[in-house]
Amino acid sequence: MILRNGTKFRYRNIKVPCCSTCNGIYLSEIENKISKAIRKGDVDILKENSDITFIWLYKIMYGLHYKEIFLKENIKNPHSGTIAPKEHFLIHNSRNIFPFFVLGKLCFEGFKPYSLFVFSLSEPHPNNYFYVDEPDMMFTSIVIGKIGIICSFQCDGYIEQDIKNKAFPSELEELSLAEFADLSSFVLSLKSRMKMLPNYLVKIINNKMHFQSQESSAEDRYEEFNIKFMFEMFQKCYSSFFKKQITADFGEEKILEYKSPFITTVR
Repeated sequence: MILRNGTKFRYRNIKVPCCSTCNGIYLSEIENKISKAIRKGDVDILKENSDITFIWLYKIMYGLHYKEIFLKENIKNPHSGTIAPKEHFLIHNSRNIFPFFVLGKLCFEGFKPYSLFVFSLSEPHPNNYFYVDEPDMMFTSIVIGKIGIICSFQCDGYIEQDIKNKAFPSELEELSLAEFADLSSFVLSLKSRMKMLPNYLVKIINNKMHFQSQESSAEDRYEEFNIKFMFEMFQKCYSSFFKKQITADFGEEKILEYKSPFITTVR
């Protein structure tokens, strides 16, 4: 894993602040279930156990961002600030509810707080592994072998619903690497266009938090689509997937040898 300041470390060193019971029992169970599904290449298990897949991805992003509040932005300058200020980490209240979800002390009534896409890929990434996240936008995507997963956190499934209803070819069960990067960028651009994150009504019943989503109008959900911004997502996060397919010159925006199967606007 490579942080924004260039620091490298192994996946097993991603730590989240929790007690030994949470780490040794609850999180280990999640890791084991995910590991078995990925080793089998079974995307159906990941889809059917979407909450577990969501928690696993959340844990990775949470652990990475937690590291960033302790590491210098410029590792060569001891006086530089940290990659992410502690205050910035703490204001994301949705991240602070993560441990309660793992422990089963929190439930979402009639909705899922995320949009999740899991695909078989026609080919693995050249490094067999690829990961990118945008913690400010609560988004992550990952490739392990020939499995690709995209997750938008705290959008109450709106993006998944909108894409599948209006923009996603239902017959497309397997994606190429370019198509996976395309869809990842598309989901990220939609998340960045959301006018506001969903609001929740929280009730405490028998020491368990019950979250109720406050519906938002689909017509008022997104800001206007900007093709240049979507190309910037391609270039910033997924340029390695496209290589010959995209140009870096946004003055002549075009895709070479590749036609996106996804509609570029969702209303």
